[in-house]
Amino acid sequence: MIGAWRLPIILCCLAVGLLPAGGRAHVTATGLAVVAVNDREVSYRLTVVPSELPEAASQLLSRAVAGSRSDAEQVAEAMQRAVVVRVDGAPCRPGRVAIQDVGAGLKALLDYALHCPAAPGRLELEEDWTGLFGVHYQTIATIRSPQGGGGEHLLGQGSAWISVDLGAPTPVGLARFISLGVEHILTGYDHLLFLFALLAGAANFWRVLGIASMFTLAHSITLSLAVTGLVHGLGFADALTPLALAGWPLVRALAGFNLGVELGQMIAIALVLPIMITIGRLASAVLVYRYASLAVAAAGAYWLVERISFE
Repeated sequence: MIGAWRLPIILCCLAVGLLPAGGRAHVTATGLAVVAVNDREVSYRLTVVPSELPEAASQLLSRAVAGSRSDAEQVAEAMQRAVVVRVDGAPCRPGRVAIQDVGAGLKALLDYALHCPAAPGRLELEEDWTGLFGVHYQTIATIRSPQGGGGEHLLGQGSAWISVDLGAPTPVGLARFISLGVEHILTGYDHLLFLFALLAGAANFWRVLGIASMFTLAHSITLSLAVTGLVHGLGFADALTPLALAGWPLVRALAGFNLGVELGQMIAIALVLPIMITIGRLASAVLVYRYASLAVAAAGAYWLVERISFE
């Protein structure tokens, strides 16, 4: 039988050992793509923040924006490989790619024109920027069409393809941003691990709720400051900025996203709370927390080295 003092060590070692195989941290960069459909023409306009991208991609974009023809051609070729648009199953023909500096050098706009064989009833968008922007990148794509179909969609690791019926109007409301907030939490293992570390030792529901709510409040404040330009560098906030949201639409986006964050946290907490309460009642609870803290530190070190190596 395994001794009580050995169980925490085994569990922590297993948790750390599984990280390289299954764990991934939050994305480090978020771009915004506005896909406008007009008859047989499709415009794909992607806004990214070069400083948040891997060094090689950042330098390449900077040189392209500065007027380097060879670098601009390299970006254009990468874009044509990364972005595929189809209408009713038929691929659209790649057209002109233009690269512009926006935001006084803080952002780059990649403007891609595509020519389709027919006016689309169903639009398919496939995107894979891994080769240029790396695995820690995602796109929030807003699809617009005269018929009213489209809406916001998240593209990235594990979700590289979407299909949209442009004939069916898609309401743009609170639910879109709530779903983004939930996904933001549940797909970010670093975020979840940090949350669980904060909750270690919480022995009842109300204490857990208080900690989680304060965490969400802090997240909401930093996101709101970022969107209104007071802080730079938060990926999702930077992606919201090009939407030109103001007034109620901006409040709706922030409120919906943060509500989604809270809901995502509640889902995660509901799954682990019984385990936490059980551990808190053990005689060896302090020992478990000690080794769990070491596991959190090890996971953080792993993600740090992974990202530094990737950059």
